[in-house]
Amino acid sequence: MVSLLGAIGYCALGFYYNQGDPVAWSNTPSPSGGWLSLPFLIIAPFASYSVVRAYSLLNARFFSARSLAGRGIILLITLGITAGAYYGLYGLTGQRSTALDSPTAAYRKAEREVRLVKIMELFNRLRESSPELSEEEVRQLVKKTPVMVKPEEVPQKFPLKPVILFLYFAGAFFALRGVKDTGISSSIRINPKTVFLTVFLAMAGLCILAWTGGWIFR
Repeated sequence: MVSLLGAIGYCALGFYYNQGDPVAWSNTPSPSGGWLSLPFLIIAPFASYSVVRAYSLLNARFFSARSLAGRGIILLITLGITAGAYYGLYGLTGQRSTALDSPTAAYRKAEREVRLVKIMELFNRLRESSPELSEEEVRQLVKKTPVMVKPEEVPQKFPLKPVILFLYFAGAFFALRGVKDTGISSSIRINPKTVFLTVFLAMAGLCILAWTGGWIFR
């Protein structure tokens, strides 16, 4: 569930902000590439509805909840375990999420482009006002001159993360409304061997990824 919704969000944010793997997938990235995020935004609520419904139907066999709020709380608690594991791994390894950081990365890229334009304008002004200086002398003056970029000078896109979260929550809301309590929670128990095997396989996968530097194949 987390992997599917995370992949949809990653692609939507990557194409919209021109960051991450979606940039590498495009042979010739262009400003109009942001429209490629639209298909992922369209499928986001339907994907959220599908996975939340399937996950909640499974949860209903273990945790009894006869109200929409109760099912939502169970969903948040069980997903919180996964979210905590993700944040723990990110914290221990000092990593960052490319998808979540894409708006900041896009802002910094736009800021560098604005600063570069201002530097070129400064260079041209110095050459016109001081024709006796050589080009190298003008470059040295430009390097010594601080170039400030105000936040309002940096073009920014409409924030997409709140839109994706809204679409996910909308799909999850309608999914939770359609899930009914099965009434057999007392007869379902988790096999400890299954838990141990699942944790062992997860740890083995993480160890392989750590050993290969994050690559499954090249």
